[in-house]
Amino acid sequence: MAEGLNDISTAYFKQWTAINTLLGATSSAGAIGSIPALADGVAAWTPAYAGAVGFNNKANQSTEGITDDKNGAKLNSATSGAEQAGKGVSYCIIKGNLALLKTQMKGYSLGKLKRMNDDQLAPAIKDINDRLSPFITSDAIVSAKYFDAASLLAMMGLRTVYNGKLGGYAAAYGIINGAKKDLVVIQKPIMDVQIEFWKGFFPALRKLGYNDFVNAFEAIIKKYELIGKRNQGWEGELWNADTDELIGLGGLAALLNYPPGKVAKISKTTSMSLFTRLRLRIGIWKVKYTCPGFYPEMGTITVTKRNITYTVVKLRPIPPPTPPPPPTV
Repeated sequence: MAEGLNDISTAYFKQWTAINTLLGATSSAGAIGSIPALADGVAAWTPAYAGAVGFNNKANQSTEGITDDKNGAKLNSATSGAEQAGKGVSYCIIKGNLALLKTQMKGYSLGKLKRMNDDQLAPAIKDINDRLSPFITSDAIVSAKYFDAASLLAMMGLRTVYNGKLGGYAAAYGIINGAKKDLVVIQKPIMDVQIEFWKGFFPALRKLGYNDFVNAFEAIIKKYELIGKRNQGWEGELWNADTDELIGLGGLAALLNYPPGKVAKISKTTSMSLFTRLRLRIGIWKVKYTCPGFYPEMGTITVTKRNITYTVVKLRPIPPPTPPPPPTV
């Protein structure tokens, strides 16, 4: 499972489950039945906890098959791209006057293509196609020995297959990450209200002699609040604003108004395009989001007591330079 929100959401859900178990225990019936208003608390808690269960189930869905399909399609696409790029290098050697193209094609070895972020491979394959295609027309006889319309079309076909698998993978993880986020950002405030309701009756319950029930409830709350105290701060996810796809590695979030003299607060994205958690004090923080190949964005983060503020960041890609016209051969 992913780091970050998954850690927090799992911890919170564990404590909500502990409260749900306590409320449903036979030993708790006397305490709950001693004050008529507590029946309202049980009635309100039940659907709130059911909502948490729903989010938790989504957050723990398996993506094993989808991930395998995506990785297999990526390898096929990378292998095809590396083959065409390698033949492009050989073509340049034979021509003797295409040093720039040779350098560009050498940059697309199988190892380099396989190591690219998920969102970087398809543009790289397209670049190989766009740089080699003109020579099919301008130098048809010689280039046909190395690459032709059919071989480049096959390469682009595998790219299309990969993009389709990547879309399914992103959608699956979007559901999972969305559920993790919802557990913390949406469900936690709902559960907080329910817990506050019960805390209001603790003095009365103690007065009636139900100390064991209150002690058990307070022990859960202590663990619950410690989670918030330890994780108070910010997390987020990074998306491509044009394609509405996860960007992956390379994203950076840097606080601009962190106190002078302190070590700068910086968060980097994981392979799942999630910013690592920044533990922050209560307040409003200015942040700059950057990623290679994308325009930077400025934003603000408002951190509240014992809560995680979550931001969906969308960056717009910088258009690639127009490929130069093919040289005369």
